[in-house]
Amino acid sequence: MAKLKDDTHLILDGEVRVYRRERSKRWQASFNIDGHTVRISTGKRDLSEAKQCARDTFLGSRLIDRQSQKMTVAARATAERKVFAHRS
Repeated sequence: MAKLKDDTHLILDGEVRVYRRERSKRWQASFNIDGHTVRISTGKRDLSEAKQCARDTFLGSRLIDRQSQKMTVAARATAERKVFAHRS
């Protein structure tokens, strides 16, 4: 495995990468859902808060992905708004 930069952290057994971009004070996160890379800004400056936000977003996204096969497009959009409302 390649060596990670000092400002990159893996959580949930490497499923989620939390990192800070050059010249940025806020932490970002990336993970894969159903073969698609998802990148988000956690909006957090504190690493522990950023890790919690990234964890919650990843688990919420996985839950929505698993249930989405049974949902209409409108129902999925509503579920996503509820899951990601905490990031505001």
